[in-house]
Amino acid sequence: MVQVLKLWLNKHSFKQVVLIGYSGGGTLAVLMAPYLPEVQTIVTLAANLDVEAWSRYQGYRPLPESLNPAGIALNANLRQIHIAGLEDNIVPAQIIKSYADKQVNALYLPYAHFDHHCCWVKEWATILRIF
Repeated sequence: MVQVLKLWLNKHSFKQVVLIGYSGGGTLAVLMAPYLPEVQTIVTLAANLDVEAWSRYQGYRPLPESLNPAGIALNANLRQIHIAGLEDNIVPAQIIKSYADKQVNALYLPYAHFDHHCCWVKEWATILRIF
């Protein structure tokens, strides 16, 4: 995915990129960002940002072959916005908050009464105004 995005960016004149990802897409955005200097901002929504903590929470066996965003060093200048639903039982808000709290330039936005699926579409226009 990084290679494809690099090829696309080489063909276009974008110098600043925002990666936005929901759930596993947010995980991918964080994993891709260190390889793409054009990325200025990452926005994740209900994203699994700590694979080890998530697998423990879900009662799954460890996933040693999976890349873990929690182990990736991000550029301190990279702006990060991590959004969580406080009623999310798939990727609990605490996992997202814990990740965001360890980052240099991260904003954690919890949404009461939201879960992994409910209500994000209605809220999306408001979320986009944040950045």
